[in-house]
Amino acid sequence: MNTKDIPKGWWLNVTVMALFQTEFIVGVLRRGKASWITEDIKGHFDNPNDAYKWGLDFIEKYKQAKTGCKCKVPNPVMKNSENGIHFYCSKCASSL
Repeated sequence: MNTKDIPKGWWLNVTVMALFQTEFIVGVLRRGKASWITEDIKGHFDNPNDAYKWGLDFIEKYKQAKTGCKCKVPNPVMKNSENGIHFYCSKCASSL
């Protein structure tokens, strides 16, 4: 894990879960105008490296989704599913 891999304006908070001391959780935060915004949180990782990788993947998918629609909606809608993270345009409902 290298914090230099995290894009500017983002932060990953990886820590051990309180109730399940053998599992890890990651919080994905994006810098807003006045404060940090929690974009997503995911838990039940076996080790901190997997949590960190998931967080970096989330950031990349978020950034791609933000520029992927012809509507150029400023904030895509995120939906977690069994197959992973998916983003949708909140204006035209197209999958990003």
